[in-house]
Amino acid sequence: MADYIPSRDNDLLPWQKTLSEALPTYAPTLGVSAADVTLVQGYCTAINNAINANNAAQAAARQAKKDKDSKVADSISGLRSFAQTLKTNKNYTVAIGTALGIEATAAGFDATAYKPGIAAETFPGHVTISFTKKGVEGVNVYCRLKGQTTWAKLAFDGHSPYVDNRPLASPNVPETREYMVIGVLNDEETGQMSDIVQVVFGG
Repeated sequence: MADYIPSRDNDLLPWQKTLSEALPTYAPTLGVSAADVTLVQGYCTAINNAINANNAAQAAARQAKKDKDSKVADSISGLRSFAQTLKTNKNYTVAIGTALGIEATAAGFDATAYKPGIAAETFPGHVTISFTKKGVEGVNVYCRLKGQTTWAKLAFDGHSPYVDNRPLASPNVPETREYMVIGVLNDEETGQMSDIVQVVFGG
């Protein structure tokens, strides 16, 4: 059976107002005492005040959240800019960045699924190895000549790209080099090796 008292605040507000204002008119006919009229109007006033107070609080909360979001976004933008400037300082290290909290952490890191990205490009006198860390501290860079089965570790690098400026094994004889990288976290290799990239280096 339908209820005559609305359940929604927006409907309850006009309903209580109608009851509060109309009751005195019909009280004599219905034999309702002045005390009961006052009692009913008190209930209606309580409903009105409670709903309006809640509406005002919700509006204030929405405005406060809007203000908060705006101020936080502006501040974070400024902090990112400041952190980026710090990272260009010649004395900056990942250790310092970690201490300051401006190095990305590997929260929820899945070592089984982790695989760094890699690309290689030749230049006169060197090969550039670009890589993506994807949450680790850096990568160990490996190389071998095509046809070899054993990888030689060249170095650990925390910032892409790595530059391999080793000379040709035989002067003036171009060689096909293969490269791959493995992620490093807490000084330990982790996850899968990257894809193998191949370049012809002419020295």
